[in-house]
Amino acid sequence: MGPFVCTQLIQHLVTSSPSAGYVSRVAAVFANDGTGTRGNMQAVLTAIFTDQEARAGDTNPAYDGGHLREPILFLTEMMRGLGFSNTDPNASYESLSNYANNLNERPYRANSVFNFFPPDYVIPGTSLNAPEFAIENTATATLRESLADSIVNNKISSFTVDLSSTSTLGTMAADPATLVNYLNTLLMHSQMPANMQNVILNAITPLSSNAQRVRIALYLIMTSPQYKIIH
Repeated sequence: MGPFVCTQLIQHLVTSSPSAGYVSRVAAVFANDGTGTRGNMQAVLTAIFTDQEARAGDTNPAYDGGHLREPILFLTEMMRGLGFSNTDPNASYESLSNYANNLNERPYRANSVFNFFPPDYVIPGTSLNAPEFAIENTATATLRESLADSIVNNKISSFTVDLSSTSTLGTMAADPATLVNYLNTLLMHSQMPANMQNVILNAITPLSSNAQRVRIALYLIMTSPQYKIIH
């Protein structure tokens, strides 16, 4: 049971294709946390997050790991990060479920008891095990971009966010480099590649509206492969 459970946890929390060594090291902690206790999940999670394979990207930006940011996390992480607030206290969160549903992941409505996607899904034409890609296709990829547009233009039903020129981000946008550096920390754990930073800077610097700088920078980050893949 240990290797099975630990593989599932690693896939969801760190990387879609953990090495056999990574799974083995974590499974060993599952079997014995060092005190003779089996199934100590706090110890297991600590082993997952501190393993050399999980931390490889800390010092090597080119490390090939991570997993696709699934739709529910894509939506909720961006809304929390930008500080969206509910404008209708009498409304449920059903509208947010609808947005995620368009991307094949409606909360609590998985098609199988095994979650929204199978753990052994392999991207067609490759040997890459990537579970979350089982619900990604050309339609959802386009709809994810449409959702990003709704977020940056404050069009999420029953919620609102201030991305105006006088907002916190709008004020930062007076200096485009400051804005990009902040968004790099906020959304990408300060791991945004230098060439990506330059592309975004070149795109927003000529703009005269600070609010537009914010919207364009956010949209470019949200729709980038670097953001879609969690490292």
